[in-house]
Amino acid sequence: MIEFRIGDKVEELKFNFKAKWKADQNFSSKDADGNSAENGAATIWLGLIYQQSDTALVSALQSMTNHTKDELIDAVEANAEEAGGIGKLIDKFAEEIKKSDFFRHAATQFLGQEEKFLAILKKKKDKTEEDKANIDGLSSGIQMMKETLS
Repeated sequence: MIEFRIGDKVEELKFNFKAKWKADQNFSSKDADGNSAENGAATIWLGLIYQQSDTALVSALQSMTNHTKDELIDAVEANAEEAGGIGKLIDKFAEEIKKSDFFRHAATQFLGQEEKFLAILKKKKDKTEEDKANIDGLSSGIQMMKETLS
C-alpha cells in the first residue's frame, strides 16, 4: 500500500484487483476491429518497472482512484517534490506493483500471449518486412517483460 497525497487528503493506494480491472478496461491496446487486448495492467507493469514512465504512473493512479487526470497530474508533481524527484516516486510505485499478484499475473499472461504470437510469426513463410520488424519488436518486448518478472 502507498500513501499518496491528492489535494489536501492522503489516500492509501493499492494495486488490487479493482485497479487491475480498471487498468484493463481503460488502458488496453485495441486491434484494428476495436477489440481489447486486455493488456492495460501489463502495460502499466512494464511502464513503471522497466520504462520508469511518468505516463504509466498517471495511468496507475487513474486505475487506483476516481480522481480526474488533472488532479492526479497535480498530485504527481507535489508528491514527486516530496519524494525527492519523479524518479524516486516512480521507483516507489514500481516496488509496490511488484508486490501485486494481480498485476504480476496480468504481466505473466500478457507475456504468454506475446510468446505465442511470436512463435506464429516466426513460422510464417514468405515473411514481409513488416513481419520481420514485428518479430524484432516482439522479441525485445518479450525480453523486457521477462526481465521485469524475474
